[in-house]
Amino acid sequence: MLTSINYDEAKAIVMADVGDVMRDVLPPADNEPFRLGGPFSPDLPDEFETLDEVPLGDPSGRVLVFSWEWTGVDSASGLADLGSTGEPVTLRGVTVVTRDGARDEGDGWLLYRFIDWMDAFGQAGISVATRPVRDTVPIFGDEQLEDNPELAAAYQFVTDRDSNSS
Repeated sequence: MLTSINYDEAKAIVMADVGDVMRDVLPPADNEPFRLGGPFSPDLPDEFETLDEVPLGDPSGRVLVFSWEWTGVDSASGLADLGSTGEPVTLRGVTVVTRDGARDEGDGWLLYRFIDWMDAFGQAGISVATRPVRDTVPIFGDEQLEDNPELAAAYQFVTDRDSNSS
């Protein structure tokens, strides 16, 4: 059962969560790598300067939403372990926070973190193709495998993997 949550406590948990995880992925570029707000933020009324002054959530106070940014340098093992590019990267994300009073683990806190990884990869100069892989053998025939041993090995690997997972 979801229970009401304190905004300041939830904000501190999100800041700690993002910092703990992202510090290893993208070492901080400066002394303040984390900030609330960012491109997911709504237009703020004039009396507010930053998004962290405007709690977003359901009226019951059982769900809060924090948009945030983490700025670091792609210098550790690289994004997705692809190797370091040395480029500055600003990760943009949203964390949805709830608290389940019936859970013992982590005092019942549940965090759902969503990150715009495609934007981050683009900033680091990494090109990512997300088109689904299609089986070309039915289209081009087995000749394509005979002419390319590396493709044949990859095709066999995927075929074996797929048949073993069924």
